[in-house]
Amino acid sequence: MQLERLVNKNLRLALGYRLSTPINVIMAEAKETPLQLRFGYMTSKFIYRIFSKKNSPVLHSFEYLEQVTYSAPRRQQVLATVPALKYYVTQKHTLKIMQRSSVPYAYKYSYESSIYIQQFDSSLTSIPKKSNARIYIALSTRRAAHSFILMALNPKMKIG
Repeated sequence: MQLERLVNKNLRLALGYRLSTPINVIMAEAKETPLQLRFGYMTSKFIYRIFSKKNSPVLHSFEYLEQVTYSAPRRQQVLATVPALKYYVTQKHTLKIMQRSSVPYAYKYSYESSIYIQQFDSSLTSIPKKSNARIYIALSTRRAAHSFILMALNPKMKIG
């Protein structure tokens, strides 16, 4: 709360507004997001970074804290001391769909595979629409079927 007041005071001073100007108007003029939203965004990014690593001690600590908070007063006490626990609880469902590793992905594959760029297939772009409608339709349906097959190969789409 004190940090938020300090930020608001400095914004008011830097932009030259009077005390009668509401702080939400000043924040909109400066295109600043509220401090709590920025802290929430940084905390959620931190939580996702923790989720991406296997056997993270911070993740184990969050799991332990969640198990320890068995009653409502105890949970409120823990949430007051560890505000990041709220973001862990709201985002823990993403653990099931995230790909996790103990090694960064950059070290799993060779350098050549990480810089590989697939060549552009210009077979469909080189055929004018007006030349032959049958050829154009056949090539476009074949291309659509090929992309549909590639998308159907992995039904469990994972993020991360």
